[in-house]
Amino acid sequence: MCCTRITRVTLVLLALMLVLSPVAALAAPPQSSVSGTLTDPNGLPIAGATIVVNELKGGTFRLLTTVSSGTGGEWSFAGKPNTYRFDFSAPGADPESRTLAMARGGSYTLDVTLTSSFTALLMGEISGVVVSGAARIPVANAFIWLYRQNDDETWPATSPGWGSPTVSLYSGVDGTYSSGPLALGNYRIRFFTVHTGSQWWEYVTTFDQATTLTLASGGQEITGIDGWFYMP
Repeated sequence: MCCTRITRVTLVLLALMLVLSPVAALAAPPQSSVSGTLTDPNGLPIAGATIVVNELKGGTFRLLTTVSSGTGGEWSFAGKPNTYRFDFSAPGADPESRTLAMARGGSYTLDVTLTSSFTALLMGEISGVVVSGAARIPVANAFIWLYRQNDDETWPATSPGWGSPTVSLYSGVDGTYSSGPLALGNYRIRFFTVHTGSQWWEYVTTFDQATTLTLASGGQEITGIDGWFYMP
């Protein structure tokens, strides 16, 4: 009799487990995830930034958690399917917010550039055009690499390949380019196409021969920094 009761209890428990298992599975849907990189206007990573994660509940965004960016500016978050607002902030930068609807099991990328009106006052810009031949025919899609001198007066690597440029650009269909906001300092500029090879400004072939450009004050614009292949 005792064994019969134990068997009945065991069967009842097993039945409950079978019934509740699908319910538990429904109660814990696959998580969604988002990751990205935080950078400054020069494309440099911002480490230690704060990302406040807010989830939508009852038509209102409510604080859920906080994460931080890593040394490479990378950050990530995983949670249940929902709509989230991510508030990004870092010392000296204007805050930014992004809203993202994350579907069941979805994987998303959210890269953000943090800028500030104060920082913009301490930045300059370099622009020009890439041309070819005596007729100065515009060269589209040329590579333009800007190398900023380090604070210890060394320069970033320029090899192998193109090394580690501070900023990488392409020329437009009319051959023109603009660096966008650049941190103040000394720069050397390299132009390249697969047909012409490499050229440093001002119209030389090596880094050591290159002319150094100096952005010395906020709002300064240096124009006419042209790449000219097959000069007459």
